[in-house]
Amino acid sequence: MGQGMDRKAMRGEFEKLNTPQRLDKMLAMSEVRHAKMVEHSQATKAFYAQLTAEQQGVFDAEAMFGHHRGHGQHRHQS
Repeated sequence: MGQGMDRKAMRGEFEKLNTPQRLDKMLAMSEVRHAKMVEHSQATKAFYAQLTAEQQGVFDAEAMFGHHRGHGQHRHQS
């Protein structure tokens, strides 16, 4: 299951597997996502540690509301 594989192709691959194989594949995919999240978390913490207290405050405020940007949610300007 490649990162660039679309859902239709992924569904086709999963249909070829039996239930235990699908569960194993899903666990493997979950482990990859977890490893990426750990890597992202470590990089963010290293970056954050280099910021001043004021910059950390701005980062905290933006990260709280900016996390979902690019996922179909848009800010509207008035």
